[in-house]
This record gives sequence, structure tokens and C-alpha cells, in this order.
Amino acid sequence: MSLGSGRHRPTRSKIRQAALLVAEGVPKSVVMKKIGYSKLTSERCPKVLTGNPMFVEESSRLREALLRSEPKIFDKVAATMVRGLRAKETKFFSDGGIVKDLKKVVNFSERRQSAELLAKLFGELQPREEGGSTVNISQLSILVSRAREERGLPPNE
Repeated sequence: MSLGSGRHRPTRSKIRQAALLVAEGVPKSVVMKKIGYSKLTSERCPKVLTGNPMFVEESSRLREALLRSEPKIFDKVAATMVRGLRAKETKFFSDGGIVKDLKKVVNFSERRQSAELLAKLFGELQPREEGGSTVNISQLSILVSRAREERGLPPNE
């Protein structure tokens, strides 16, 4: 049964399953196909699922359950994001297969990914016309500082 025609509605159990899969990171188009939406609807209209009041309710229930089981989850996520923004990696320099020197250097890829994720979370990710995205780091830094201040946390170093 395909849900693309609009005549069939997914059941609450299918919506609950979809909310769990989306929370696990499965792409929305894959989730929509799995619960019965047509290929076209799945690929072009993710808001059919994410805008469904039952989906919003089930996603909210998942968040509440997560917060009950792990009350400090936001602190842990924030700490992980800050570590990502400060990421470094070790570069090894060798000669003839023997390591001669090693240096800690900035891991730009990790930092960029963390900055993009933070920008998404704060709603500051600007889509670029050629398909990528632009993150305004100074705006993001201001947003993070304001959020820390609102929560009574010390400012970043």
C-alpha cells in the first residue's frame, strides 16, 4: 500500500516507528518509504512526515524520555560540540619508516563539521546556491555566547 495518493494515512504505530528511525539518524526519505509513502512523496516532500501532528507528538515523547533517562544530556552534547570546535590531530613526520617528529595541528575538517552542526542547531546554516552551505562563524560565536549567558554558564575562553 502506497501513501502517495493521500487516501491512506499512516497508523500511529507506523508514525512511532518513523520517529524512532529519524531519531536514530535514518534519512527521512528512507523512513517514509519504509512506512509506506510513495517513492515520489518520500523523496520530494519530507514535510508530509515531519509536519504530521502525530510525528511531532511522538518525536516530543522521545525527547522527553531521553531527558528523563539522561537529565544532563544537553551538558554532554554541549561539551562534545565545544571539543569539536577545538579539535586537533597529531601529524607524524617520518623518514625511512621511522617517525622523526610529531606535531599537534588544527583538525579543520572536524572543526568545520562541528561548526556546521552547531549552526544547524541554532538555525544559522545558510544554504548556498551551488549546493553547499555557508556558516557565519562570528554570528555563531555570538549565539553560543548568548546561550551560555542565558543559562548562567561561564563565557568561553
